[in-house]
Amino acid sequence: MNNHVVTIDVCDQECVIAPMELITHVGDLVTFVNLTQGRVIVFFPNNDVFGQHTYEINTEDKTTLTVGAVIPDSYPFTVFCEQTDGFLNKAARPRIIVVRK
Repeated sequence: MNNHVVTIDVCDQECVIAPMELITHVGDLVTFVNLTQGRVIVFFPNNDVFGQHTYEINTEDKTTLTVGAVIPDSYPFTVFCEQTDGFLNKAARPRIIVVRK
């Protein structure tokens, strides 16, 4: 089991995330770290990855989730940042990629 870290921050008045693409396995942990000066909401159109569609993370806080997707696939998501009152840059296409072990 691996523990991956995804950071959410604000740069040049835009909400940014790193890394944009994360390769995981079922059972891995993914920690979303909010480095912004406001809460963030992480949205997953497909709740197969972590079991829910949305996760709210308070200012300078984090949440750790377990990858539960049983079907290897690419799972896109987006983030709303309260500090910028907007979503990630439109060109941003973050995703969690679940692969077989």
